[in-house]
Amino acid sequence: MSSNKFIDKLKFFLKKKNNKPKNNIETLLNERLNKEKPLKINEQKIISNVFELPEKLVNDIMIPRTDILSVDSNSNIDKLVKIIGRTSHSRYPVFEKNRDNIIGMIHIKDVISCWKNKKIERIKKLIRKILFAPHSMSVLDLLLKMRTSHIHMAIIVDEHGGVDGLVTIEDLVEEIVGEIKDEHDAQKENKKNSKDYIKDDGSIKISSRMLIEDFEKKYGNIFSNNQDITDIDTMGGLVFHLFGRVPLKGEIIKHTNGCEFEILDADSRRIRTIIVRNHEIK
Repeated sequence: MSSNKFIDKLKFFLKKKNNKPKNNIETLLNERLNKEKPLKINEQKIISNVFELPEKLVNDIMIPRTDILSVDSNSNIDKLVKIIGRTSHSRYPVFEKNRDNIIGMIHIKDVISCWKNKKIERIKKLIRKILFAPHSMSVLDLLLKMRTSHIHMAIIVDEHGGVDGLVTIEDLVEEIVGEIKDEHDAQKENKKNSKDYIKDDGSIKISSRMLIEDFEKKYGNIFSNNQDITDIDTMGGLVFHLFGRVPLKGEIIKHTNGCEFEILDADSRRIRTIIVRNHEIK
C-alpha cells in the first residue's frame, strides 16, 4: 500500500463516528506491516501518540508554576537580554504586580530587534497575547487552539484563575514525536532511570517533579519548615528558587541546611533530574 493510500485510509477511519480510534489504528498498522513497506517503529509510535492526545490532559505535561520563569512588565530591554542569555528560552510569560497576574508573553525575536536598534527601553510595548487554558483541557484541544490562534504559549489556570503551570507548542509536539533535543542537549534521558532511588554513595537521584512533601515522607523532613519555600511544591521548584533561574546540567548549589543539589539533566526550559547530597536519610 502506498503512503498516500495509507493516509487516505487513515482519514477515512477518522471520519467514521462509530469507530474507536485505537482499534482503527491498530487495524491499519497491522495491515501495513504485512505489506512490502511496513511502518517503521517510530512511525507507529507517532501515530499511536496522536490517538492518545484526546485522553491526555495538559495538567499531565505542563511545566509546574514553581518552575516558570516569568518577567516583570516593567523590566527594561537590557535586563531581559541578560535573562535570555542565561536561559535561552524563545518566549517568556509577562506578569504585572505579581506572578499570578500574567498579562501576555514576550518573544525573543522582538526583544533582540528592539535591543539592536535601541527603539524602546521597556518591554511593555513588546507584549504579545498569551493563551489561558484550564488544567482539565486535553492536549489535543490545546494543540488545536494554538494552531488556530497562532499563539504558541499557554498559561494553565486552576479553578480560581490562579497560575497552575505553563505549556508551549514544543511541549505539545513532544507528546507526538517524542522529546526534542536541541544542539545544547545531552543524550536522550533514559526514562527507566527517572525514578528516585538512593545511590551507592548515599546520594539521592530524583525527578524534578517529585513533590517536596513526597521527598520528606520518603527521605526525611528538611524543607517544609523553611519559610522561603512555602509557595514551592516540587523539588525542581526548590532548586529553581535557589538558583534564581533554570540551571545547566552539572551545576551544583547548596541549601542553607547543608544539602547539595547537582543538576543531572536539564534543558533550556526546565530541570529534569537532580542529585541530592548531604541529606541524612531517615
